[in-house]
Amino acid sequence: MLQFLCRTEALITALVLSVSLVGTAHAKVSTEGTDFSHSTQSAFHANYAIRPGQSKQDVAAIIHSNFAAVIEENFARGSSAHIQKLIDNLSERELQDLASAYTKALGGQHANVLDSLAQKLDGKRLARVAGAFGYVPVSIAVSTHASSDVQVAFEEKAKRSAATPGGGKATIFASPTIDMTIYEIYLEYRTAPIGSLGPSAAIAETSIFSGAHLWAAWQAGTYIGTGINALINTYDPQLGDAIGGTIYGMVENIYSAGNSIQQGHYEQGLDNLLGGSIGARGEATGNYSGDYGVSGAYNEMMHNNHICGDFKFQTAGSIHTNANCDPNP
Repeated sequence: MLQFLCRTEALITALVLSVSLVGTAHAKVSTEGTDFSHSTQSAFHANYAIRPGQSKQDVAAIIHSNFAAVIEENFARGSSAHIQKLIDNLSERELQDLASAYTKALGGQHANVLDSLAQKLDGKRLARVAGAFGYVPVSIAVSTHASSDVQVAFEEKAKRSAATPGGGKATIFASPTIDMTIYEIYLEYRTAPIGSLGPSAAIAETSIFSGAHLWAAWQAGTYIGTGINALINTYDPQLGDAIGGTIYGMVENIYSAGNSIQQGHYEQGLDNLLGGSIGARGEATGNYSGDYGVSGAYNEMMHNNHICGDFKFQTAGSIHTNANCDPNP
C-alpha cells in the first residue's frame, strides 16, 4: 500500500501516477458541535448534482443557487461554542469576503445568518460581524434575537468600532481570478465543522471536491488548479508557492483514480500537502470523510475498504480498524 509519508513524496506521487475513471464515495458525516447526522442530507449535498460534461455556466448556476442555504445551515446548526470559535478563527479578509458573497447571493432576501449569529455570539463578536455585514442589519438582528446584556455590549462595541477608520466596510471580491464557484465552495467549507478550523483544511476540502466534481464537469484541471492557487495566495499564503501547479495534477488524479482505495490515497496526499487537517481530525474521531463526505474515499481507505455502520474504531499500529466490522463483508 502506497503511503504518503511526507510532503515531498505526496508531491512526487501526485505528478507521476496515471489512472482511470471512478466516482467518489460519499460518506455521511457526524461532526462534533453540529446537528449533522448520518441520515441528514444537508444543503451542501445539492452541489453533488454536478455531472460530467456540464458547462461552466451550468455548474455556476448549481453552486450559486445553493450558496446562501449552505452558509445559513452551517451557522444555524453549529453550537454557540462552535460558532464563537469559528468567528474568532475567521480572518478579517475572510469575514468581509463571506459577508460580501452571502449578501450578494441573498438578492435582497432576509439574512438568516445574522439571526443565528445574534443568538449565539456576544456583543464583542457581533460588533466584529457588523464591521463586515454593516451596522444596520446586524443591529436589527441583535435587537430582535439577542439578550438585553448582549444588546448593550453590542451597541457599545459597534459604535466604538464605527469610529475607527475603515470600520464597517465590507470588501468587494479582491481576487477576481478566483472562479466564483470555487470561491463559494471554499467559503462553504470554511464555515463548516472541519473547514472552520483553518483555511488550509477548507482549501484541502475544496480541492478534493473540485477533483471529484468540477474536474468531471469541465475537464479542466489547469483551470481548477489556478483557482485553488488563488485561494492559497489569498487566504493561506504561508502554504507557499512551491505547491503551485502541483494542485492541477492532484485534482486530476482524484478524478481519474482507478478505484476508491487509490482515490483515498490521492485525497490523503492532497490533505498532507495542505497541512493534514482532515487526517488529524480523523485520528481523533475515527472519521476521515471530512465535511459533507467530501473525502469519503479517504475514509474508506483508512478503514481497510470496509463500510461499517458502527463508528467505534480501534487503532492497530498505523492501520485503523473497526472491531465490530465483519472482516469478510
